[in-house]
Amino acid sequence: MKIKRFEKYSEVEIRFHLQGGPKRGKSYFIALINTAGNIVSVYRSKFKNRQSQRSKKRPGGYHIFLVCNRERNYDLKTSRFETRCLRMLEFSQDNQQLRNVPQFRDACIIKTPPYGSEQRQWLENEVERTSLQDQIRNLVKFEDLKILADLMQEARLGAITNNSAPLFSDPIEGFESCVAEASNEILKQVLALLLVT
Repeated sequence: MKIKRFEKYSEVEIRFHLQGGPKRGKSYFIALINTAGNIVSVYRSKFKNRQSQRSKKRPGGYHIFLVCNRERNYDLKTSRFETRCLRMLEFSQDNQQLRNVPQFRDACIIKTPPYGSEQRQWLENEVERTSLQDQIRNLVKFEDLKILADLMQEARLGAITNNSAPLFSDPIEGFESCVAEASNEILKQVLALLLVT
């Protein structure tokens, strides 16, 4: 869905008017957006502090949000939010490990739509979807990538043959593509598989 269908907080509102704090901090919808202006992920995040923070890496300031009790930073200068992505890290020639590493992506903070509205229901559904995707990324191992991608592709498109040419040469790229396209029900099944292995 296009971000333009939602009312967003302005830069001034984000910097000075969000309600934060360990007890009275409010939760906000933070949407990651792509270059076409489409929402690709949505986090329901609690604003942790009452004022912005500063660091050498982020001299323009940043807000700290809590996502599932884990701190994520929102860069006030660039309007980018901290999320996670899968990367293959090479520690030596014989030691490569799949890691879920931080990255910053373009984001907007959306004003909460009324209860019962179509927009609110869509956002809540995307929050669940994003949470499922993040849990899967936290649990998946490199040797599982292709198997799980094939399972998700088969569940979405129907049976695939062993002779089918792979759509992606990079197993991480193929896995992420399938995670992005899978329904919430398929993601729940994949998560259940990972939790019992």
